[in-house]
Amino acid sequence: MAATTGEKARLLDLVTSVLELVRDGQRKPDGVSRILQTIKDNPNFISQLFPLHAPVEIITSGNFHLQLLDWQRFFQEVRGVKVSLKHLRSIAIPQAKDEFSWLVIMLKDMTANQIYNSMSQRMKCGKYFDNLDAGNHDRISDHDYIIRVRPRVEADEEFKNFSANQIAQVGIKGMTTVERLQLEDFYHWKTRDHLDKENITLCTGSRVPGGFVPDVNWHSDDDEVYVGWCGPGSAGGHLRVREAVS
Repeated sequence: MAATTGEKARLLDLVTSVLELVRDGQRKPDGVSRILQTIKDNPNFISQLFPLHAPVEIITSGNFHLQLLDWQRFFQEVRGVKVSLKHLRSIAIPQAKDEFSWLVIMLKDMTANQIYNSMSQRMKCGKYFDNLDAGNHDRISDHDYIIRVRPRVEADEEFKNFSANQIAQVGIKGMTTVERLQLEDFYHWKTRDHLDKENITLCTGSRVPGGFVPDVNWHSDDDEVYVGWCGPGSAGGHLRVREAVS
């Protein structure tokens, strides 16, 4: 896929900035040269320069210490927010079956728009709605809270062919838009990869104006995380809920 004018301009700006850092002695020439040589020689330079980390640690219920440490690092490295481990431990972890072993931590006042804008600085993103926070949501970040979801790259297969209306009828709670974006950002930071590359997460915990249901997945054709929507009665094999315990 050909680079856009904006992408080319950003690349030239980055190259110029790096050369200025080398000139001013703030970056080592040999290190920069090795990276550039790798990019020149290897079409798959991304996997060589940024090998995948181990998958997000899957820890059984009642022992989430390593995940809390990861979230502490994530908030500081990605969001620039310093939060103590003591504070993260003070946030109630909901009781759930051991299979719900991924934590998703939401700090007070975090919004979908903020997270989307932060993600856009590090990966390509697209959205159908200008304001991702508009509408109604089962949970909002007026306080710190944690939800638990199953440790899966793809949304829950148990709920394929279920519409948002059907999910509500059987009493299953799904993720909100902001929670799904938070999990995407955390997962990408941890693994250098993306969620829902084959399927789509229906964010049934949210409703945008008009009663539509937001959805999130990785668009491989466009190499972007995309926030779209579907009708509350829409169902299909690739439309799936991620059950959330709160």
